[in-house]
Amino acid sequence: MEILEINYINFRNLIDENLIILDSECKTKVEAIEKLVDLLNASGVLENRDEFLKVVMERETKSPTGLEDGLAIPHGKSTTVKSAKISAMRLKNKITDWESVDEDNEVELAFLIAIPDSEKGSTHIEVLSNLTTPFMEDGFLDELKNAKTKKEFLDIILKNEKVEEEKIEEKHKKENRREKTWSIRILIKMEMQLW
Repeated sequence: MEILEINYINFRNLIDENLIILDSECKTKVEAIEKLVDLLNASGVLENRDEFLKVVMERETKSPTGLEDGLAIPHGKSTTVKSAKISAMRLKNKITDWESVDEDNEVELAFLIAIPDSEKGSTHIEVLSNLTTPFMEDGFLDELKNAKTKKEFLDIILKNEKVEEEKIEEKHKKENRREKTWSIRILIKMEMQLW
């Protein structure tokens, strides 16, 4: 079985305050997805808003994008997407009928992932994995649900990204130390042979 290695994605390139709506009045899944698509379109991410909306809605028919703990992550891959982006929405009122893995899920937070068709195998999985990882951390979703401003909402996401960056940096440092250790051992071994 092949193990898929997930690369780290820099969220600063995927989401900004213009791609966030707080306390949306949307009452249905379709309405929420339309608003999330509109954010992407207004930011110049889409070449064709209606075509991308159609792709996302078709994807919704295949399997649930609602997860648990008030979270939904609809997504779509299309040639109409210029670059990978995420739009986010916190709902004022929970959407109770969003098809979800947890049938009791009442959606309060929705993140729409837009991926160019040319990146559907790689970027799609990387973004989904990197986006969902912090959701498993205690308190992360509550922080997003309680954010007062778009900036605070974004800072919470990016704060977690900083932690991930630090983990990756530490991993690289360990690898470098390991390489240096091997280099030193080889040098010592060579020196011992010269004696």
